[in-house]
Amino acid sequence: MLLKSMQNLFLFICLLLVSWKSTSAYSIETEMAVDSKDASYHISTFDTVNPILNKLNEKFRKIYDKIMPYDSDLEQQNESKTNYGKQEFLIRELKTHNFELQNANEFLKNTVEQLTKTLESTVHNLIEELITLKTEKLQNVITEHEATIEELNSQIAKLKPESDFKTLETMFEKKLAEISASNAKSLAEKDEVIDTLKSQVKINHEMETQLKEFRNELKLTEVSSSCIRFGEDPGLHEIKLPGIESFEVLCDSETVGPGWTVIQQRINGEEDFYRDWNTYSSGFGSFLGDFFLGLEKIHQLTSSQRYELYIHMENFNGSTNFARYDDFKVSGEDEDYELSSLGEFSGSEGIDDMLRWHENQKFTTFDRENDDWADGNCAEDCHGGWWYKACASSNLNGIYSDVERTGGQTVYWAHYVALKKVMMLIRPKAD
Repeated sequence: MLLKSMQNLFLFICLLLVSWKSTSAYSIETEMAVDSKDASYHISTFDTVNPILNKLNEKFRKIYDKIMPYDSDLEQQNESKTNYGKQEFLIRELKTHNFELQNANEFLKNTVEQLTKTLESTVHNLIEELITLKTEKLQNVITEHEATIEELNSQIAKLKPESDFKTLETMFEKKLAEISASNAKSLAEKDEVIDTLKSQVKINHEMETQLKEFRNELKLTEVSSSCIRFGEDPGLHEIKLPGIESFEVLCDSETVGPGWTVIQQRINGEEDFYRDWNTYSSGFGSFLGDFFLGLEKIHQLTSSQRYELYIHMENFNGSTNFARYDDFKVSGEDEDYELSSLGEFSGSEGIDDMLRWHENQKFTTFDRENDDWADGNCAEDCHGGWWYKACASSNLNGIYSDVERTGGQTVYWAHYVALKKVMMLIRPKAD
């Protein structure tokens, strides 16, 4: 019974292997013709079949191992039996089955080796195909690069000069010589132009120096009578009048515009204006504070041309007023510095023409009386020096007061009301 079962199993396995062999052979032949893209399929088939074959091999080995002990036991049993014929038959039958099993095992081994070789060949072919494809792709890239290089070489060949390097060097040296000659010519022309310009600059400098000297000479003559030429440059300036030495004056451009000469100023009371005749004639005080320019200088100025007089007055409440005369003139010492002219009057609203009372009056000091007052000397009574009449309607050279008060001896313009600040300015009158 066991032998019959083993026969049936063996026949079934043989049929299965024969059938699988024919199918595998067909598959292998087919796989050899298929594209390399099916490599993964062949590898998968091998991976599937190989375990099955291994399992079959293991089963046959187990059957064989079972038969061998059975064969040993059977021989021991048959030794005790007397039927030698049956024993021989069984031994022959088992040997026959053993031989058949060995043949089947050999067949399976050969089949597996063939499948392995076929699979290895397929994989090798696939690798070669992949290498071939990669090589072809690299070859195409190389071909493209070679074409690009060839094109670049062609372009470089077009860019090369037609002449050789020697000719090119000669041409370069010739061009360089031309450029050098041109530059030398340009430099020579530039040097000539520079020399001409230097000469012109020298001439211009000499002319400018002469012009400056001429202007200085012209300035001495034109500025000699006023501050007009100093314009917006206030402060101390030296002027010169014909026939006398030059002297300094205080020019003012802030009070009423440029070109004014300050002839009298009362701002701090640091100077005493109760002075004698000679002091009023020559002048006194400081340009930084209270001062009187001097009757002789005022005479020289106002006699050289027509002058206008501007009197600036500031009250203790901060308000300012002015009185203006368009033809101010003082005579010389021979006429006792007479106030010989005032011209037309103009002034702030509410300001009266208070100097008109003194027009045509001679100057009076405490030591030289020229007033019209029969009762005494106006200079002594008003404590100053002025063109007093009998005695005064204005007294700008009186006693300075630092507080608001009234009195005939104070610095006042009208009504004996003291002023905080007074300036008398003159300027040549424009026609």
